[in-house]
Amino acid sequence: MNEEKDLFDDMLRDLMQEAGVERAPANFTQAVMGQVSAASSRSAAKPKPLISRWGWIGIAASTVLIAVVGIFGLPGSRNAIVDRPAVTKALQSTSSLFEHIQVPTILAVSILAIAVLFAVDRYLGNRRDQAL
Repeated sequence: MNEEKDLFDDMLRDLMQEAGVERAPANFTQAVMGQVSAASSRSAAKPKPLISRWGWIGIAASTVLIAVVGIFGLPGSRNAIVDRPAVTKALQSTSSLFEHIQVPTILAVSILAIAVLFAVDRYLGNRRDQAL
């Protein structure tokens, strides 16, 4: 094994001597650093979110509006969902399905903590982006 290594080293040394040393162009370092700088400035551009802030506000407003109309009905009409006896009966029978399910406190607290962290991250991220 050692002989093979020595033979390989000798062959590599001979090839390097035959090829000689090649000089880099005078502005090689500056050109490479310029390309690195250009690439880093392109990658530093902040990607735009798929759904904008106004899009999320619209989604939230639509969800709240649909929930309010679904529960209370349209103004001036008697189509409120809470006034219908069949719906009341269905809600009571459905609630009996879930009365034996207990959500551990740690799960509820964890979900709440994740939601708070997400909201803080969004808020601080938006502040940081506005400062740039």
